Amino acid sequence: MTFWTRCLTAIILSWSMSIHAALDPQTETDFQSAADLYNVPAELLKAISYLNTRLENRQGISPKNVSLSLFNQMVDTHEIEGSPDYFGIMGLTEAQIDQASQLMNVDSQAIKDDIALNIQAAASVLSAISNSQFSDQTLSIGDYPPILAEFSGFGPVMAIDFAKEIMVILRQGVVDAETNETVLTAVNAAALEPLAIADNANATYQPQFLAPLARDSRLDSPVADKYLSSKNFSSRSGTRIKRIVLHTCEGSGPGCANYLSNNDKSVSAHYVVMESGSVTQLVQEKNKAHHVRCCNSDSVGIEHGGFAQKNTWTSSQLQSSFDLICDILKRNKLPANKTTVQSHAELDPSRRTDPGPHYPWDKMFSNVNSCLSGTPSAKPDLNIQSFSWAPENPLQGDQVTFKATIRSAAANSGANVGVAFLINGQQVGFDATTPMAANSNHIFVIREPWTADTSGQFTAKILVDDLNIVAESNENNNGFSKTITVESDEPSLPDLTVTALSWSPLNPQVGQNVTFKATIKNLGDSNSDACLSSFYIEQSLIGSSLVGSLSTNQSTTVTLSGQWKPLSEGQVRVTAFADALTKVAESNEGNNKRVQTLSTGTTPEPQPQPTPDPQPTPDPVPTPDPTPDPKPLPEPGDFISQLIKLILDFFNSFFK
Repeated sequence: MTFWTRCLTAIILSWSMSIHAALDPQTETDFQSAADLYNVPAELLKAISYLNTRLENRQGISPKNVSLSLFNQMVDTHEIEGSPDYFGIMGLTEAQIDQASQLMNVDSQAIKDDIALNIQAAASVLSAISNSQFSDQTLSIGDYPPILAEFSGFGPVMAIDFAKEIMVILRQGVVDAETNETVLTAVNAAALEPLAIADNANATYQPQFLAPLARDSRLDSPVADKYLSSKNFSSRSGTRIKRIVLHTCEGSGPGCANYLSNNDKSVSAHYVVMESGSVTQLVQEKNKAHHVRCCNSDSVGIEHGGFAQKNTWTSSQLQSSFDLICDILKRNKLPANKTTVQSHAELDPSRRTDPGPHYPWDKMFSNVNSCLSGTPSAKPDLNIQSFSWAPENPLQGDQVTFKATIRSAAANSGANVGVAFLINGQQVGFDATTPMAANSNHIFVIREPWTADTSGQFTAKILVDDLNIVAESNENNNGFSKTITVESDEPSLPDLTVTALSWSPLNPQVGQNVTFKATIKNLGDSNSDACLSSFYIEQSLIGSSLVGSLSTNQSTTVTLSGQWKPLSEGQVRVTAFADALTKVAESNEGNNKRVQTLSTGTTPEPQPQPTPDPQPTPDPVPTPDPTPDPKPLPEPGDFISQLIKLILDFFNSFFK
């Protein structure tokens, strides 16, 4: 291909592909039809399409509506060697299409070719995942991060990043960088409130699900958020870093990083800058990543989510790109110029055009040189000025509204600001605003009050910029927690219970007196009045004891002695009652007794004594006749009966 042919090709490409693929009325209808058919938000489907294809119908990476016959060597159809194809306006993988084909009973090729079927295919897969996770519950967009993660088919780290990128698009909306027209409208904050996750014990709540990972010690740059190790690297063999090479992924940032972290084509890059501005490192800078054919040994490769011929760079992505370039140059003591920062297209002009005509080189060099000179461009710092709730001292059942004042210090936030309110780690409210001006305050208010269903202490937390969209000078002051105490709406009452029951001896014999002890405790919130504690054997009352007033958490032990002895062998139930006559009004009337089983036995036979050696017995001494045993005294009842009998016998003999 001649120089002029390449120039003409680049001009045609730049003209034909830089125009935003604004949705025509029929495609808008196709999105809404798929949403209605599978009960998936249309805005969610559009956000997936935007991230994967920038709303273009694609066939195996390259746009379906662009002929490649004239300039097939100039189109970045596969910026990354061996990366998987994706198809249609939704950018579906072969695996997603196969799954949808079975769900819809539609031919796979038709899903690739037809825009309406392609959108329905994505909706069908999302619907199947949501049904498995949420059992046909009504969902809001805020419930979808775990569903999006599974939908992506990526490894666990990039699956979460895919979900985050979609949520950022929904939060921020999309504005055409050239015409300043709205491509996708930001979703209202109320629609982003999770509905079903709160009721699903198996679901992980959105802020925690999308929260950044703990910082990895392998990260070379403070600009990077996470480390996702690639197996494709080799030694620099002592070669010094001399340059940075900029790329575009020709696809989404998460998809790019997911593939680069694990592929069998031996391709990789040091960093991937996501559309939202988050940065993932794949290879440490001391090693050689395989990102450009001619000069891997002396370069650091930076991929960017997006497409070389599309002007869809976000301010957050560009700022992260500038900051990363500055940090790498500074650590390697390099200036910022066209020798130290180069494009992939410069080093492989016959095959590549990335990062494309829309990467702002002049702005980048200006920003990076300011950074290198010690005067970096000002960044905002979102910080919490106040955090409160009303009513200040809620009672059980109250509707609680949270409010927070947030300040954007130093600079404009540059992006919409979202604030999540959490109780015990679970989001109960959300609010958002458009970009905040420098040194301005904004009051965020929970849109739906939280109902304090139970009393007790709870951790109330606020998360500012919960998806970490805004690049800040200080990312460590975006969260704050306070304890909120919810009082019971019930009056304070005592609660008497028997915490221990014992007797002595432990295994009484027949006819042996038993002493019982019971520990009575007040578990309630107020002092108790005096009451009667009683002991029962089976259903028979054997005695009671007075229990004085008990303060909260106070215990006392009552004793009953000499009132019962077992009459036979076996087992009996012993019951001890606190407040046996139920005269004390308590918060819990169901825990006033304690029942235990007592085992009884017979008096043991006397043990035989050892017989001493026989001694000579003296002659027996005569003894008097033994005195006869005295007659036993009659029992009181027998004596009265005999007296009555004698009186009756006297009268009978007298009147004969």
